Amino acid sequence: MAMPFSLLRKSTTFVAFAAISAFTLVVGATCTRASINGAADKSSPTGGSNTIRLRGLAFIPEHLEVSIGQSVVWINEEPVEHTVTGGTPGAPDTNFIDVTLSEGKTASYEFMKPGTYQFFCRRHPTNMRGEIIVR
Repeated sequence: MAMPFSLLRKSTTFVAFAAISAFTLVVGATCTRASINGAADKSSPTGGSNTIRLRGLAFIPEHLEVSIGQSVVWINEEPVEHTVTGGTPGAPDTNFIDVTLSEGKTASYEFMKPGTYQFFCRRHPTNMRGEIIVR
């Protein structure tokens, strides 16, 4: 027996809403302390000393030192998607940061605790690794 059109439309709408809600929950959970932006605005701080560029299958610079309360901005300057994932390939720390950046996209993270924070690209874990020291 075929389902009446009005019931089919309601159930399809519910499924679509549930899928969008689940996606939003997952994406939001991975970015609680990081912000992800679109293409870099000329007025944004992406040219500052706390900027890490994703270029040539590398993080440039690989090592950075910042003070407590400062933010670091990552900007992908390549046509290839990269991730900025906390930790190391063998021990990811997605509580720190875990974002995917396409070309021109940026992500930032404000460091509120001293320590050493390692990060890497999930897609290129052999050669794309970095470290931030917060004092």
